[in-house]
Amino acid sequence: MPPPRTTGSTKGTSRKGNLRNAAVLTLSQVAKLVNLPAAQDVARHIHQITVALKPSVLQAPKENDLSAKELAGHIAGLLAVLDIALLHLNGAEGLDSLCSRLRGAHAELENIQASQYTTKLGSQTQFRDRIVQLKEEVYRTVLDLTLKLMVVTLAGNMRDRRQTRRALMRMHKLTTHTHRITMRTQQTTVRQQGALVRAEHRLAISNQRILELECLCDALQRQSVKHEAILMRCNEPDYECFN
Repeated sequence: MPPPRTTGSTKGTSRKGNLRNAAVLTLSQVAKLVNLPAAQDVARHIHQITVALKPSVLQAPKENDLSAKELAGHIAGLLAVLDIALLHLNGAEGLDSLCSRLRGAHAELENIQASQYTTKLGSQTQFRDRIVQLKEEVYRTVLDLTLKLMVVTLAGNMRDRRQTRRALMRMHKLTTHTHRITMRTQQTTVRQQGALVRAEHRLAISNQRILELECLCDALQRQSVKHEAILMRCNEPDYECFN
């Protein structure tokens, strides 16, 4: 007959736990309504004793809240970073569904935190299981997101490399063309400089000849003046040309 006694004992313990939880909740609510410090002190002490005796039961909602809050904070931080990163990523259309899954999980975690305490206490097991399930879903989503980001980043790097290579090739062609033009310009400049030197040399020779001609003209002019003076003397009556 031990099995029936065990079952009855388990059921009795469960009933006692439910009654104790209900009594604590009722007492807490009544203490809020009744403005008596003594009643509030009693309720507080009973609550502390009950929590100390059954921490796994009454602290479960708080643990669920902490887990939900922590996970929601991580998701919110990730979404904030993704919203900025997606603006600078090309080909990130497939990431929208993953971000939507994260936003859905974040909203559900916020709803769990915003639930009333009675709901949290009565559904603590369901909330705990759901938080664990959400953690698994978020883990898979983050894994998919990481792989997708790696693919997008690698594709972007390959595309950037191709664009950079094409730009370098165009720059090389432009540099080669510019170099050829520069070489032709230099050759033309050298030819022009040579022609200028030759022209300056011819000009110097011409200037020298002009100076020589001017000197010759001056000498001829002086000689002509002398001849005129001699002729004038010869024409004088008293002048003997052959003296």
